[in-house]
Order: sequence, then C-alpha cells, then structure tokens
Amino acid sequence: TMDEYIDTITAEHIPFLTALYQRWLDAGEQGDFRAYRDEARKRCLGLTELWTQPFQAEYRAKDGSRALVRFRVRDGDIQYGIDVIPK
Repeated sequence: TMDEYIDTITAEHIPFLTALYQRWLDAGEQGDFRAYRDEARKRCLGLTELWTQPFQAEYRAKDGSRALVRFRVRDGDIQYGIDVIPK
C-alpha cells in the first residue's frame, strides 16, 4: 500500500529527487528533461510520472492509491510536500 511505501519514498527517493531538481534548476530548465525523467524512473521504483512545472513526481501503489510529491524553492532551500490520494 502507499502508506507502507511512503517511508521508502521519504528515505530513499526524496534525497535523490531533491538532487535531481537542483541539477534541473542549475541547467536552466531549457535542457532536455527526458534524461532526468529516465534517470528518476530507473532509480525510483513505483514512480509513474515526473513533471517540470511544477517539479513533481507521481507514484502509484499496487492497491491503486497514489502519492504526489511536489518540490519548490523557498528562501533558497528546496522544500517538498507529499499528498496521498486513496484509491
């Protein structure tokens, strides 16, 4: 279930996605985002989609529930929020 998977997303995927977002920002957003998306899909099992505007990742669990992880920059720091959407 997504409730069980949130710990993995938080501990393993968020640090990777935060670094990926920083790389995307440093590249200037004009680059080819497909390489970033492909890298995230290989590294983050359960990831179904990654968008640029806003930078957000969607996960889907086997039970049909979803999680949406949104990233933003505030006061120079990258922040994130997770919303779980039940089946």
